[in-house]
Formats: sequence, structure tokens, C-alpha cells
Amino acid sequence: MRIGIFLALAALLLCAPATAAAAPAPAPSSDNAYWLVGAWLCQSRANSSATNTFTRNGDGSIALKTRYVAVAGRTGGFDDAFRFDAAKNRWLWRSTELGVPGFLEEATAGPWMSGAWEFQGDLFALETKSGRDAKPYHIHRSLRMLFIRLNDTSYERDFEEYINGIWATFSSSNCART
Repeated sequence: MRIGIFLALAALLLCAPATAAAAPAPAPSSDNAYWLVGAWLCQSRANSSATNTFTRNGDGSIALKTRYVAVAGRTGGFDDAFRFDAAKNRWLWRSTELGVPGFLEEATAGPWMSGAWEFQGDLFALETKSGRDAKPYHIHRSLRMLFIRLNDTSYERDFEEYINGIWATFSSSNCART
């Protein structure tokens, strides 16, 4: 009898259709995060220029490709991902720098409903001390990133680091829709 029940249950389990993992739910349609989708030309306060291209993916996440030219002519870029977690009502942001192993920024923020969109999290990087005994070492710092919508066609993006009890801006750019 037990064997018959076991075989019947096994047959049901083996014949049941597999369910795919649910895709993350998109943020509310009133979330200003989706206002960023498109191409932007940015100028930093350090006089670097960049293009930011935001793309909304089918699952509601947003990809950002940043390509920049620094004052000295050095070029580079960042690849960012913004993913909304509906259960937590939070966005997760992750950024990696092209050609820089060990560089990772991660932070979270609620939906961007008005004012500034503020992410708080961490910067992880591998840096090298200068000098004869130069060796790579890992750093970990508290990080804040702010998007401030200035008007319908521009925003400011600031990066801040928590140092000695205060938030200090280390990078700031103004961006205009192209």
C-alpha cells in the first residue's frame, strides 16, 4: 500500500509542469527612475565629459552604460544595473568600472517619488599604494549616490563618501537629455 502511494506521488511530481522563477516586479509607474531612460550628456565639476545611456529591460530593471573622457584624455566607463525588489519596496544598484578588477559599488534606495533619489551603500575597490613597496589592498567605504531632477531635461548626480562623521562629495555631474 505504501509503495503504491509513493509511486502515485512520484508520478504526480514528475509530471507536474516546472514553474519558472518569477521575474522581479517593476517599480510603480510613478517612480521617477524610469524618467532616466534614454541618452544623456554629462559634464562633471572636474570638467570630465560622459554619456549616460539608461535602458529599461523587459523585467523592469534598468541598465546604465556610462562612458567618459577625463580632462587628461583618459577614457573609461561604468556598467550599472538598477533592479527593483517589490517585496522590499527597494531598488538595488550595482556598478562596476570597466577594466578595474575588484571595483564594485552597491547601494539601495526606495522608489524615486519626488525630490532627490538617494542610494546608500558601499564602495569596494582594490587600490595600490605608490612607492617601492606598492601592493594592492582592498578598501571598503560607505557610499551615497544622489540623483536630483533639476527640470524635465536635466539632472544632477552626486557621489558622496562618509568621512569623519560627515558626507563629503567626491564626484558631481550635471546631465542633459540628448
